[in-house]
Amino acid sequence: MAKQEPWLLLIVPIISTLILTYLVWRAALSRKRDAWFVFCHWQLCARRSRFFIGMIVLMALGIVAILASVGGDVADLRPGHYAIGGMVMLPTLFSVLVLIIMESDAVHKANIADVPEWLVKKFPPPEDVKARG
Repeated sequence: MAKQEPWLLLIVPIISTLILTYLVWRAALSRKRDAWFVFCHWQLCARRSRFFIGMIVLMALGIVAILASVGGDVADLRPGHYAIGGMVMLPTLFSVLVLIIMESDAVHKANIADVPEWLVKKFPPPEDVKARG
């Protein structure tokens, strides 16, 4: 399918980028809308989303470089190009696995009403949160 319809391979990165962009945008709105605890977790989500957007951009640049090396003609790709393409995609795939584990930890922290220490330092809680906590 990749040789016959190579542009279909772009569906997943495009949808991922749209979702990640929404997450970053929503985190920016969170300061005005949400309580401090929810705001902090949105910031955690935005930080990881920006990292993953960067990984997608690096992967896309690598793929564009491979395609540029054959003049943009997918039919001219050779097994060596596929091997290099796999190596270009590997860091992004590895970061997906790491981010899944980190997100599982973030969900756990949200369930036990915990905020990572670096977020507390970056965004100190308001006085009413300190009094309860």
